[in-house]
Amino acid sequence: MYKYPYLLSKKRLAEKIPALKDIDIYKGQDNRKGKLLVSPGLYFRFLPTETESLGDGIQAGVVEVELILLQDNLLDDDKMIDDPDTLDHLDLVDLINKYYSGYSDFISSLDQFASLKDTPNDWKPMNTVDRISVDLDTDNGSILKTVQKFKFYCKDYSGNKTWTKIVTEIELVINNLTLE
Repeated sequence: MYKYPYLLSKKRLAEKIPALKDIDIYKGQDNRKGKLLVSPGLYFRFLPTETESLGDGIQAGVVEVELILLQDNLLDDDKMIDDPDTLDHLDLVDLINKYYSGYSDFISSLDQFASLKDTPNDWKPMNTVDRISVDLDTDNGSILKTVQKFKFYCKDYSGNKTWTKIVTEIELVINNLTLE
């Protein structure tokens, strides 16, 4: 359910906000001691989603995802020595909202599915994204952290036989293999 919305979202934000040095699934990147390995980084944490069956192996649900922006913050005796870091961080928060709120796209926007563009097999894995909350965490010391929560309606075709056949055929073409 999360794969294609994640890939579409990652592609969109990487293209629109090149200042982000890392975009990935959240794996506790801010729980390491010391500085971040990559800064600034944006990390996706998908929250539990209740799904409903639409029939034919298709499920849908309202997905909530937290986008966690992490950035190193230089400190000197508990005072910021580089105030522009904070403003840069807040600028990134605004840019993430600007380019993610209202976003929706077709599966054909992903390179591996470009051949589906303008065909009946092209579909939107996620409908319009809406931001529902923002939390600036100022208690992390050497790390600036903002969590923005977004939601969107998502359709999951991973259990649909027609879609899984299309994916298999595309993967075979990409890997220069043939069905036997």
